[in-house]
Amino acid sequence: MPPVDARTEPIRRAVASGEFGKAQALWEDYAGRLAEEVRSGTFSSAKLEATRELAEWCRVTALCARSHAQGRLNRMAIARQYGAPCAASASASRISARA
Repeated sequence: MPPVDARTEPIRRAVASGEFGKAQALWEDYAGRLAEEVRSGTFSSAKLEATRELAEWCRVTALCARSHAQGRLNRMAIARQYGAPCAASASASRISARA
């Protein structure tokens, strides 16, 4: 993980903790600040690279969280097969997490 940056660390914490709504709001704020830097001419190629790395880290972390959630849902569906039968479980044979 790159060095701690006070401007991006809240995004990383939100994504790492699964607070994706909060992460999106933080990303929107961060994007607004980046747009301002572009307009003022202070946006650098180093900042572009750091932003690309942050976006990639967020993408991979979110994909991992989605995969873990899908695994939990699948295990619940399997466990339900061995539980007491009920009307609700008879109607759904598989649960899926969709993006």
